[in-house]
Amino acid sequence: MSELDSLDLYTKTFLIVLGMLLITTITSRINKIYETTLEAVITFLGSFIFLICLMALNYANYDKNVLFVVLVFFSAFIGWSLGPTMTALSSNFMFKRYLKKIGLKSKFKYSFKRKN
Repeated sequence: MSELDSLDLYTKTFLIVLGMLLITTITSRINKIYETTLEAVITFLGSFIFLICLMALNYANYDKNVLFVVLVFFSAFIGWSLGPTMTALSSNFMFKRYLKKIGLKSKFKYSFKRKN
């Protein structure tokens, strides 16, 4: 393998990863929260279906364009599920920081005293 072939492979790999990251970022910005349970299930199952398709098509002798289309949809499904995940994590973090700021040590009120 010559130096030029190695550089060409590096460039193609970089462009594929760059495209996947761009698609993931765009779709995660669009979807901030799951509106229905069906949407969450379709997103979860869709990402696994396209991952299995990637693994199955990788070993078969298919055209590279088919693999790129599957990569695009896989990236879109991952981004679509990444948006609500990041929203849930950030809101949980901000809520805990707010509770710490106001001095609340627990969300629950424990009272063991009996009233007579």
